[in-house]
Amino acid sequence: LKIVQTVEPASALGLTGLVEALCHAARLPERQDKGPLVLSVDHCFLVKGQGTVLTGTILQGSVNINDVVEIPSLKVTKKVKSIQMFRKPVNRAIQGDRVGVCVGQLEASLLERGLVCSPGHLGAQLFLLARVEPVVHFKGPCPSGTRFHMSALHATLMARASFLSCPEGAALEEIGLRWDPEMLSGQAAEGQEQWALLELDQQALLAPDMLLIGSRLDMDPQGKACRLAFHGRIQRCYADRSALTGLPVFKEKSRKGLLDRVLSEDELVVRSLFSKGSDLAAFHGLWVKMATGDWGTLAGPFGQGGKVRVRIYGEPSTELRTLLPRERGKRP
Repeated sequence: LKIVQTVEPASALGLTGLVEALCHAARLPERQDKGPLVLSVDHCFLVKGQGTVLTGTILQGSVNINDVVEIPSLKVTKKVKSIQMFRKPVNRAIQGDRVGVCVGQLEASLLERGLVCSPGHLGAQLFLLARVEPVVHFKGPCPSGTRFHMSALHATLMARASFLSCPEGAALEEIGLRWDPEMLSGQAAEGQEQWALLELDQQALLAPDMLLIGSRLDMDPQGKACRLAFHGRIQRCYADRSALTGLPVFKEKSRKGLLDRVLSEDELVVRSLFSKGSDLAAFHGLWVKMATGDWGTLAGPFGQGGKVRVRIYGEPSTELRTLLPRERGKRP
């Protein structure tokens, strides 16, 4: 938060203007009480005759007296006996509330920091798919395959990142995610959504919509360079590699060929795109982009030597017309 308030010399300390600027900049956060409970616990202690108190902040959802909650790190469920907020008993607490939750029959020494959630909501995850944004002050390279320190909630783990992208607003299941050799930035990122598939070194208790930060903490801490590389929110979690089979990720591949001859006003023959005897069935109908900016589709083979027919899409450009031979069937 950066607030700039001009103070006139005659207005003493300008406290009135400062208060007004703070009030103008402050916003009331919108709290949601829907969805599964996630309580980030930072302290745990025993109260004689009452039970074990878990203090922390509710990250999402809500908790009520008599709710059953799970402590996934201990693999146990407990019933909520009472709730307090700033030493005052309450019946219910929601996202953003700082609370003390009392449960019964829990050894306080078993939990110091951790998570409490609705039963079954949090599981041990090994792969994370996240929507991410680069930190503009990070100047180092971010190629796919780089290992980052991944911080989420109380945990900081090592993770190998593969960067992906798709057009903004595109349906993920229909378009898929394109594998990128490095995280996009600058003009390359315009109109694109940046994603990252993170492979953790060890399983962690995480869930969708959680905030994460990717950093290079191995960089010189005495240097002036920013060590935070990207940030984002988890969209999907996967417990093991076999669960990734349904993730629509693809790599762009290209081939280059040369114009061989013209068959008609809308069909060309291209050579050197495939070798002799290649099976072209998988390539039929794919788009072909020409050096002139024209587009076409692969219509099928031409002979047995690896040449193919390309059907021009739309009206040929003036530049393409000048490259084509004037007489049909002759080489350019």
